[in-house]
Amino acid sequence: MAGPNQLYPQFRPSKQPLYKSLSPEEDQVGKLLRHRGYTSLAHVERAVTPALNDWQRQPKLATGVLTRLRKAKKALTAWQVLQVMQGGRVETNVIHYSSVA
Repeated sequence: MAGPNQLYPQFRPSKQPLYKSLSPEEDQVGKLLRHRGYTSLAHVERAVTPALNDWQRQPKLATGVLTRLRKAKKALTAWQVLQVMQGGRVETNVIHYSSVA
């Protein structure tokens, strides 16, 4: 008789850890997505600041963050992220604004 790992290979125990190291963008977006209710600009600034250096080098990374916030119906938070980006001297362009609108 075949064991469960042979019948259902997708359920085979993984050798990888149960968690993965999150990039700064993923971690910051997670904080903003989990926050319920009104999100202050100060909260957004604290959450996003660690990722600003990466976004300065690759502004495209911020587009994914803004899109995820919009899809989660957190448009105000996405606009606040844009404000923090401008204050942090991160390039903002039409693609960033389009991903929020």
